[in-house]
Amino acid sequence: MKWFQVKYEGVILVVFLTRVVGQSNAEAANNVSKWTGTVYIFSLVGAFLSDSYWGRYKTCAVFQVIFVIGLMSLSLSSYLFLIKPKGCGNESIPCGKHSSL
Repeated sequence: MKWFQVKYEGVILVVFLTRVVGQSNAEAANNVSKWTGTVYIFSLVGAFLSDSYWGRYKTCAVFQVIFVIGLMSLSLSSYLFLIKPKGCGNESIPCGKHSSL
């Protein structure tokens, strides 16, 4: 079941990167692959830090803070991108209609 969930999330991220951000399909798939590889590599880094230096609780706390900062940065950047998309809204180029969804 987890494999299906990971693949499904990857597909949704590719759709977001192509339709909203405007990347090509190949570029979006490449970025999703890089993101997935980075996630798996950092789990190994976290395991090493936990076993060798910090212990499990400090490692979890540090990486949760990093995770929350990343989520806030991602949310803020996508929110600002969706409020004023690039290339429109400067009174000379009209913006397309946004969906009600």
